[in-house]
Amino acid sequence: MANNRALKAKKEKIDQALFVKNQAVAEFLPKLSTSYGYSRLDKPDTMDISVPGIGNTSIELNTKNNYQWKGTITQPVFTGFALIRSYELSKLHIDRSEIEYELQNLDLILSVKEAYFAILEMDKEVEVAVKAMESLESHVDVAHGFYNAGMIPVNDLLKSQVELANAKQDLVNARNASRLARCAFNIILSKPVESHIDVEDILIFIPQKKKFDYNLEIAL
Repeated sequence: MANNRALKAKKEKIDQALFVKNQAVAEFLPKLSTSYGYSRLDKPDTMDISVPGIGNTSIELNTKNNYQWKGTITQPVFTGFALIRSYELSKLHIDRSEIEYELQNLDLILSVKEAYFAILEMDKEVEVAVKAMESLESHVDVAHGFYNAGMIPVNDLLKSQVELANAKQDLVNARNASRLARCAFNIILSKPVESHIDVEDILIFIPQKKKFDYNLEIAL
């Protein structure tokens, strides 16, 4: 479970949903924005005015260096319930992501068990194939003896040899299937495909005590 990539991806989906929820919460909060500006003039703007008793004079309307800084605070008051709906949907998305993670977890457990039993099954197939081949080898030896003694025709000897050849091919196929089952098991465990593994057989049958209806209710 710690190494499975699909399970890690589902876990990241939960974290992603949490971030979306936090973002939805942030939409309720006030937002602050600022802007800053600067401009420099070749010379200040002036305006000529006439002052009684003084005469005409010129006054500066600004300076060469002009700075401007603005700050704005925006607080949502009513958005037609859009923010509330977005927040509620984000919570549902978290629940969905957690359910998907749990389902992926259960699927992984099931896949591991299926792959484990597949190895046991293929190993049994190898054992059966070995015993069948050994039995046919003995049969071919007996057939050779009978043929040399003139007790059976050559066709019976050839038939036993063909059956032995087929048994050897079945053994090769069984061993390949056993190896492939182990490769599939390694893939599910996120291990190198060619990793050597030995599995322990189940020698004791433990019957299920729960009734079928109970298990069906749990499954549903």
